[in-house]
Amino acid sequence: MSEKNKRKRVTMADVAGKLGISKNAVSLALAGKPGVSEQMRRTIAETARKMGYYAPGSASNAQACIVVLVPPYIRDDGSFYSDVFWAIEHESRKTSVVTITAGLSAQAQRELTLPNVPEGLRIIGYLAIGSIDPRYLNRLVETGKKVVSVDIRTPMPISSVSADNFFAGKAAAEYLISKGHRSIGFAGPAFGVQSVYERWCGFSRALMDHGILPNEDMCILGRRDGLELLDTPEALSRYYVSLRQRPTAWFCAGDLIALSMCRLLNASGLHVPDDVSVMGCDDLKMGEYIRPALTTMHIDRKLMGKRAVWLLLGEKNEHPDDVIHIMLPVPLVERQSVKTLLA
Repeated sequence: MSEKNKRKRVTMADVAGKLGISKNAVSLALAGKPGVSEQMRRTIAETARKMGYYAPGSASNAQACIVVLVPPYIRDDGSFYSDVFWAIEHESRKTSVVTITAGLSAQAQRELTLPNVPEGLRIIGYLAIGSIDPRYLNRLVETGKKVVSVDIRTPMPISSVSADNFFAGKAAAEYLISKGHRSIGFAGPAFGVQSVYERWCGFSRALMDHGILPNEDMCILGRRDGLELLDTPEALSRYYVSLRQRPTAWFCAGDLIALSMCRLLNASGLHVPDDVSVMGCDDLKMGEYIRPALTTMHIDRKLMGKRAVWLLLGEKNEHPDDVIHIMLPVPLVERQSVKTLLA
């Protein structure tokens, strides 16, 4: 018999003894039943995970799996997030860990309903993609499983991997200013998506560094009371027609927004970049193929997915339980959609 098989299986009594509490308290906490405080529930779950406890009836050699949680607003996104999902799947497979993608409805977030996985799989952690209700993230943490936020850095004590969004917005604005533009608009749901808000902050910082006050009269920032992606010409048009001022250049917080802005401007009789310059952020493939090709900020989405798996599995990290935030660099990709204004 191998040393692994000889090893004593960890029991609830072992967990209770480690914490100096009753076995009943451990049972209530791990079953998700009332009778223990939320703080104690988290402590018990984390201790059980570190000790290698598995619930009765579950095999310790069950197939390990990562649950990838996908909120409704990105479920049908075949552009930005497809590369992230592919990289997660590819990197997980290298370590013989399977991935399960779980759609996360608004109702599930409100009711704090955990996703189910097929029998025979053992969840070792969650990858939370995009913007997810903080209360739901907290519920995931309470399970004692590792949680990593992907594309969004949350204020919660969980690891994350995202683009350096502040730098992306700042670098984009500085590029447009270097091309002679001083009347620059911003388009993106700054109030509904954290990554876009960070890009707006960087954009505003760059303008102020150059003595230009950010002017919301020529910006499209979306709703202040909910999520609105602004990634269609129709969505942008509702705001564009009411603008008090029209900029000479637009920085759009996503390439889909930028492509929609180009369509909207063309429909209005304006030409990019002769009449108005347009710049995006994401570097989606489709931006290369339109005419003029889209100047943008590059986000390495495959690297984002790969690093997320590394964080979750504790690879390349001597202290796997540490909270680590990774911000990926966002280089400029210069193409033909921005015009240089004459001095």
